[in-house]
Amino acid sequence: MVVHILAVQVEVHEHSCITIADWLTSNIEGWSIDSEYPIAIFLEGKEITTDEWETSIIASDSNVSIYPKQYGSGAPAWLVWTAVVIAIASAAYSIYMMQKMGGIGDTPSGDQLDLNPAKANSAKLGDVCRSGVWEFQN
Repeated sequence: MVVHILAVQVEVHEHSCITIADWLTSNIEGWSIDSEYPIAIFLEGKEITTDEWETSIIASDSNVSIYPKQYGSGAPAWLVWTAVVIAIASAAYSIYMMQKMGGIGDTPSGDQLDLNPAKANSAKLGDVCRSGVWEFQN
C-alpha cells in the first residue's frame, strides 16, 4: 500500500489484504472506530466513508490516499465582509473628522483648545520682558 498525505507520497507500507479499520488499528496507537477523526481516506481515487472503513479491503498493491478533512476557510464569509466594512467605515470617519477639525497644527477656530506645544511660548527674540517676571520672590 502506498500512502499519500497532502498529495505527496509520504509512506509505503507492505502488508497482505487488510481492511482500512484493521490497518488504522495496527498503525495508530489508541485508534478506535467509535471516535471521529479529521481525515478522509481515498482508495484507488474513490473516497471511502467512515462507515465503509471496516468493510473496505485494501490489497498489497492498492493506492490509498489520506487527506485532512476541510472544515471551511476558518472564518465564515460574512465575518470577513463585516470586518472589511468596519475597516472602510472607520477610515472614512477618520478622514471626515480630520477635515472637520482642520488638520493638525492649524489655528483653532475658537471653540477648540489649542494643545500645540509649538504655540505655547509666545515670547519672541528681541521682545521686551518685564523685569518683575524674572525676579526671585520670597
